[in-house]
Amino acid sequence: MVPKICTYASPDWERGSNRYVEARMKRTPLYELHRQRGASMSGFAGWEMPIQYAGILHEHEAVRQKAGLFDLCHMTRIEIEGPGTL
Repeated sequence: MVPKICTYASPDWERGSNRYVEARMKRTPLYELHRQRGASMSGFAGWEMPIQYAGILHEHEAVRQKAGLFDLCHMTRIEIEGPGTL
């Protein structure tokens, strides 16, 4: 599967630039799992993210009755160093 192309504001936008950048959308480590589970994917801030799996009403009810999870992999990067790390 070829990554989608997205348009997003460049990091310079905070300094007054209104420049936009085209780039391949990034994928989280859970991307393939989302696809295997049938997620509808869409662009979000340069990342290809799951939007829904079974439909908004079904998912709303599932979260109200049980629990829901949200993929946070696109929000930060954690680097672990030291003995025994991979």
